[in-house]
Amino acid sequence: MSIDRPSAMEPLFPGNTGLLKDLAFDLAQRASCLGAKLHPVTYKAIAELLRITNSYYSNLIEGYGTRPIDIERAMRKSFSKNTKTRTLQELSLAHIDVQRLVEARLEAEPQLMPANREFLLWLHRELYQRLPEEFLTVKTESGDRTVRVESGSWRADDVAVGAHVAPTHTSVPEFMKRFETFYDLAKF
Repeated sequence: MSIDRPSAMEPLFPGNTGLLKDLAFDLAQRASCLGAKLHPVTYKAIAELLRITNSYYSNLIEGYGTRPIDIERAMRKSFSKNTKTRTLQELSLAHIDVQRLVEARLEAEPQLMPANREFLLWLHRELYQRLPEEFLTVKTESGDRTVRVESGSWRADDVAVGAHVAPTHTSVPEFMKRFETFYDLAKF
């Protein structure tokens, strides 16, 4: 059986971004102006709402339908009695905790390069140390066995997640090296 695998991470920036680039710049400017006008209490409340939003969409991308109301309840330590819902709430809290860690680390280390290997492996370790047990294993690409995710390490097996067949585990270090080189903030 032939499997289509990604052989490159290109394009790392979409082409023909003309209007999109201008709109993104305008949005960033307006958001910055708005943020500067907000009272610190309001700013903090909006940041918390955005953490819920980020967690919701991150889970949705992975195929988990965590409802925003359940995420909000989990943030108040009000967990569902339904095991599946509670597990998704715990997943969301892990994302939110790590969002806070990333924000704190970037504030404390302004020269930090978020695309570098050390940071990405730190991020992976911090997230996987917080995940519920159900999210710590994945099926191998062949589906014949389950492997445990090693937090803070590139994977050592070929895996498939839903319909997505990931690049081979042997190609991950090279993909990540390309990612780090391309998104090196010192070049921008």
